Amino acid sequence: MFALAEPFDGKLATIGNGSMVEFQVDSDAEVDRLYALALALGGTDEGQPGIRSGHH
Repeated sequence: MFALAEPFDGKLATIGNGSMVEFQVDSDAEVDRLYALALALGGTDEGQPGIRSGHH
C-alpha cells in the first residue's frame, strides 16, 4: 500500500519529517515489543503506537 498524508506534527514536510514506516504484525503485543525495542536501541518517540489517519 502507498499513502500520502500531512506530517503528524503539523509542521512542513521535509526530509525525515512526514516520513512514516509501517510494519504489519500479528498482535498488539508484537507492536508493544517492537516499540520498546526501538526505544531501547536509541529511537525517539513522536507518539505512541496507534492507528494513524483513520487506517486500521
